[in-house]
Formats: sequence, C-alpha cells, structure tokens
Amino acid sequence: MCTRCPSVVSLERDDTLEEPVVLLSKDSEYSNPKNCALGEETVFIEELTNGMTKSGMITHEPIYIRVRMKGCPTLTLTDLPGITCNCPDPGVNIEEATVNLTTEYIKRPGNIILVVIPGSEDFNNPKALKLAKDLAEERTIGVVTKVDSLHADSDIIEKIRMEREGDVRLPQGFIAVRNRTKNETDLSVEAVREKERELFTTDPKLKHLKPEEWGIATLTQKIVDIQSSVVGDFMPNIKATLKQKIDALGKELQGLQHTFATPEESNGRYLEIVIKLVRDFEDTFTG
Repeated sequence: MCTRCPSVVSLERDDTLEEPVVLLSKDSEYSNPKNCALGEETVFIEELTNGMTKSGMITHEPIYIRVRMKGCPTLTLTDLPGITCNCPDPGVNIEEATVNLTTEYIKRPGNIILVVIPGSEDFNNPKALKLAKDLAEERTIGVVTKVDSLHADSDIIEKIRMEREGDVRLPQGFIAVRNRTKNETDLSVEAVREKERELFTTDPKLKHLKPEEWGIATLTQKIVDIQSSVVGDFMPNIKATLKQKIDALGKELQGLQHTFATPEESNGRYLEIVIKLVRDFEDTFTG
C-alpha cells in the first residue's frame, strides 16, 4: 500500500517564484515544516507516514503538503489510501477501514471527488467509483490513467465517452491523463505537459479523443469549474451559519469585557475566540 494516510496538498499560485517551493507538515499550521524541491517530496512523505502508522496500516491523520509555484491554480487536493483487502495484520479489516475513510471524505459537501482508474480496468469494478456514484456523483470525475500502455484493441474511447448501454456514466464524465514517469522526475512541468500533448495527438487510438476528454490542464479546469459551482451552492448556508456563530461569539466578547485582570489576559482570550471562529468556518465548508 503506497498511500497510508490522507495527504492534503494545497496548491498556491505565486508568479514571483522561479522554482516551486514545497513545505510538508503533520499539522495544518505547518509548525516545524520540512522543505524540499518539487519532485523530492516522496521521501519526506514516506518518512512522515512511517512515523504515524506501521507498514501496511492506515491512519485517518493527514499529512499536509503546500506547493507554491508559478502559473498553477489555487486549490486543495486530498490523496486517500486506495480501497484494499490486503493487510499484513490478519486481525485488521483493512477493507472496512479504507472504505470508511473514503466514505468520510466523499460525504463532505465541499469536496470534488476524483476517482483514479487505470485505463485497462473495467470501470464497473472499482469500489471507490461505486461509492462516489452512490453518494456524490454530481461532484465526481473519473480520472483515467496508464492510457499509454493499452492494447491496440482497447475500448478506452467508448469507456471515456460512456457510449454503450453498459458503460459507467458520470455527470462530470471521465478525463484521460498521462502520468509523469520515473525517468521524468527532472523534467519541467511544461516538458511533461508537452509529452502528454504529444501522446494524445499522435497515438493511433488516443488521438480520437476530444480535447475536453484528456489532459491535466483539462482536469484542473474542470475541478475549478465544479468547485466554483459548489461554493456558490453552499454560500448562503455558509453565510447563515457563520452569522449565527459570529453573533454568539460577539455576545461572549461583550460578557468578557470586565472579567480579566490585565490587557494580556483579555487579548489572549480574544485570540482564542478568533481562532475558534476560523476553525468553525473551515468545519462549516468541509462538512
């Protein structure tokens, strides 16, 4: 099992940077973070994961990764452990644990669900896709990988276009992408995108896909578009909930005006209230 805990990856656009900056931490405040270059984070992720759980096991505790770079969209992605039945400890129901973790994130109304599926696989089989269709199909995108190693008689075009009666259908559809290979870790983002463009415009089969059916750039834009819609749908509820919390905290502040002996004590309590309000906002949006 490669991924054994949720990895929360925050992309932040900063056009002043010449090279990407990566920070990793075990907490969302990034206290005592690890710094590395883009492409070197795998070693640090493994190190942090090994300190949180033993090999073959999963944990609900996330790792936080912040990537600041030129030209990227500002958004947050969470990579989850895949649903599996294989566990070195026979006393642990790893399938139940991974299903429960996946369900927890799918149910959060502010999340966009990306179900990653190898192109050679029957799209009817993945349990994660079945869960997403049942619980949040309007927020689910199928991401099709490993399309550069398919047989010539593959039905990948039909599966992505959902053309046949038995094909899995998603309102947001499927998008094929080309992954960076192990030999391409030193390539720039632009070079990797060019290799992806070359694959989808020259491969005898894949070249029949429409531009909106392939590419990391297409996938990224789709995520941004859906997220904008989700935020718009939930904004009235978020505003109403936050107003209630702000009103309640305002009353608490009024009651605290004469209860502290020193300004330092008062400022400390005010800071605690502000932090609580920020966390309430995060909880309101993520569910």
